[in-house]
Amino acid sequence: MPTPVQPNALKSGSTSLTGGGSLNNRDFYQFGMSVLSLNSQDLPPIKPRRVMREGAHGQFVFEEHYDAKPLVMAGQIMANTVTDLKTNIEAAKTFLNTFRKDTPRRLKLIDPLMTDRFFYCHFDGEAIFGSASPRVGGTIADYAIRLLAQPPFALAASLSEDRYAAPAGTFRSIATGTFDSDPRLVIEGPATNPKVVFGDSIFICPFDLTTDFTDVFGATVAGTFSGTAAQKAGLFSPSDLGLGHAFLANGAYQLSWAVTGNKSAGTWFVIVEPQFDSTEAGTKTILEHRYDADNRVVLYYVNGSGVDQFDRRFVFVKYVAGAGSYVASAHQNFVSGNAIKIGISYDATGGMKIYVDGILVEQNGVVGAMAGNPATLTLHANGSNFSANMKVHTLAGWSSQLTDNEHALIASDPEENIKNRNQVLLWTGTLADGDWLEFDRTDDRYTGKRMDVSTGVLTTGVFPDDGYIIPVLAAENTAIYHPTAIDNFYVQWRNRYL
Repeated sequence: MPTPVQPNALKSGSTSLTGGGSLNNRDFYQFGMSVLSLNSQDLPPIKPRRVMREGAHGQFVFEEHYDAKPLVMAGQIMANTVTDLKTNIEAAKTFLNTFRKDTPRRLKLIDPLMTDRFFYCHFDGEAIFGSASPRVGGTIADYAIRLLAQPPFALAASLSEDRYAAPAGTFRSIATGTFDSDPRLVIEGPATNPKVVFGDSIFICPFDLTTDFTDVFGATVAGTFSGTAAQKAGLFSPSDLGLGHAFLANGAYQLSWAVTGNKSAGTWFVIVEPQFDSTEAGTKTILEHRYDADNRVVLYYVNGSGVDQFDRRFVFVKYVAGAGSYVASAHQNFVSGNAIKIGISYDATGGMKIYVDGILVEQNGVVGAMAGNPATLTLHANGSNFSANMKVHTLAGWSSQLTDNEHALIASDPEENIKNRNQVLLWTGTLADGDWLEFDRTDDRYTGKRMDVSTGVLTTGVFPDDGYIIPVLAAENTAIYHPTAIDNFYVQWRNRYL
């Protein structure tokens, strides 16, 4: 490759510097190049081909593959003399040709306008160098170079990391970029059969002729019904909402489930069909998620309390150390048989919210976490709390406070948008104090390693248990749940941006 000649105009500290960046850690300025623009198209469409493999609990995991993202890098190439300019152009062409798309090598292109991000690119074989301008002595020429970014995302220049001790029952949330990210996960012992869930779905029950629910791991788990099987079967009826069937919740029986929630944050969504008019007096409990009597969340309907704030309204209350905080819906006017979609959510730092038909109707700034993770979900309360006489069409819960947009999306089409998309990482075995386990899918790698400090042996090619995969981090925010204790857990990732 010809040796490029760096012009005086682009030497370090020059005031005429118009753009920067590097290719494969070689500074553009070495070739006399300044970058004026980096234009890109939106994220290209997903290719028709998809890789499918069996995942946990008989589910199937799809890995989508994207086309490369075209980029056009434009700017000026310059030199001190006409001869040097020709040399720099030839050097740049030769260098680019070593990164053609049919080679394994890639360019690491730092975005000159957002230097905290970069692209991995191949040269697309198209580079246009214009004629040198005689107005500047023939020493400056325009250029445009076509590149293909693969993967088609801008990647953060620096790694992000979250490291923490994880006792059993720990919930965690980490902020990510605008697209899914590949993480490096490290589990440090002591830990026995470590299991980690990525995702916030904790409960889904569509009441389709069963009270079984889909739990945080994607498994089907039975509920507990206080009556007989025949009595339970008699409470189901076809749903006229396109959701299969409905379950009649009344004061004669109690239905509950063992569901571990997050003491700091959570969301519940339920479709109810009251079997009474809104004018009927009384307090009618719909659901309760409880740690103990002093730490729980409750949703109920009330009329005739004497307090106008809570008359003919759905009320959401969160108890922390026995003190209750409330948010309530607007004044209700419905007749028996009307279906109503209700959402409630709470966050230890973000307050409480209640939604009706996907619309936020009231919120407060009350903060604070319950004393422990709620563990028992009850649909009505067997008369002890004035059980509601309602048909329930679907019930779902999450371990985080969903956004207003998410509530609206779920209410618009519950059957389509209420899904368990959690990813589970499971490894069977024992890690002693000092041992560590690493799963890495960053930078096109997909590896696993285990260090046993008692023997000093590092084992490579270690993977999660059969049926499980190394998870990816969801866009914007990823919820993490630790059902088993891990002495130290950390996640490293590089944010991706569209």
